Amino acid sequence: MRRKLAFFLAICMAVSLTGCIRNGEDEVKSMKETECEIALIVEGETLEEDSHDGRIWEGIQSYAQTNGVTCQWFGVAEKEGTCQEVVSEAVSQGARVIVVSGPSDYQQTVFSMEQECLDVSFLFMNEFDLPDDDDSLKSDNVAGIAFKEEEAGYLAGYGAVVEGYRSLGFIGGEETSDSIGYGYGFIQGAEAAAQELHVNHVDVKYHYLGHTQAGDDVTALAAGWYEGGVELIFTACGDAEASVVTAAEDSKGKVITTDLELPEPPAAVIASVEKDLSGAVQKMLTDYYNGEFPGGEIVSFGVAEDGMGISMDATSFEEFSKLEYDKLHQQFIPDAQGNVGLEILTEEVPIVNELPTKAVYISLVE
Repeated sequence: MRRKLAFFLAICMAVSLTGCIRNGEDEVKSMKETECEIALIVEGETLEEDSHDGRIWEGIQSYAQTNGVTCQWFGVAEKEGTCQEVVSEAVSQGARVIVVSGPSDYQQTVFSMEQECLDVSFLFMNEFDLPDDDDSLKSDNVAGIAFKEEEAGYLAGYGAVVEGYRSLGFIGGEETSDSIGYGYGFIQGAEAAAQELHVNHVDVKYHYLGHTQAGDDVTALAAGWYEGGVELIFTACGDAEASVVTAAEDSKGKVITTDLELPEPPAAVIASVEKDLSGAVQKMLTDYYNGEFPGGEIVSFGVAEDGMGISMDATSFEEFSKLEYDKLHQQFIPDAQGNVGLEILTEEVPIVNELPTKAVYISLVE
């Protein structure tokens, strides 16, 4: 799915580079030796291998190594520099494609490059909230990646009910479009499974934390739910997911997480829905080098594009089999006319408990 992409441009001039953290295979290389075709801009001074940014970097490196091009990542150091400086540094090193991951305000910082560097293409990997009906600011050298979180949430809700759970919970982080997508999809997947299995009643507690930080408050919230009878919680709350997992372990409850990286997932985590950040960025880089860069558009990756899903080989489902998962997966793939086998509501419904459900009963927790 592709949507029109509108951008508000800001001034981004070449400035001093004191706030730029340059990184790559060898940080002591000379400026000439560190020139790159593909640049990744991230927030902060480190890039952890299993992090959101780390998976994007993994995809960039894989593409670069396979196709014989150079790449570098650049960090925007807190309180030392700005995104303007870092983008200017990447351009000075010959970047032809700049992949940007970080706060949404980076959008307003870098997009004047459309005017100053028409031979540079920009790819954004973060959340968008842009008007679909305004073409006046369309940028041919700017594109975005988005993910269909509602589809991953649907898989989680469907699998939870097929697995036999009837008292569920959803804990989101901030009330953003991605968190809403996970939550709304979870409700609708649970409803679909309940209808197919002729289950009359599934309870779902539903809550947004308003933040994504791990903490005792999150552990206490989840523990209270488990003690009150909730059997499984689906989490979409960033670092706070680890606190929900702690509560599940202590309470002998279950969790389905979203992109939670743990060295050894505990028994409480029965599955994790994942975004294929690496694969998505490789697909977009392939399009760029093939002369098919989708400038002016947001390109969405979902289940049909293998951009979202559950790795069934890494779950502890007993009733929800891979065969059933694969059958469900087919419903997301468009037919020859472009129609899909199911519809998942998100923005059309302003409040989650207004979703059209018959078997699922939603309790909003303030």
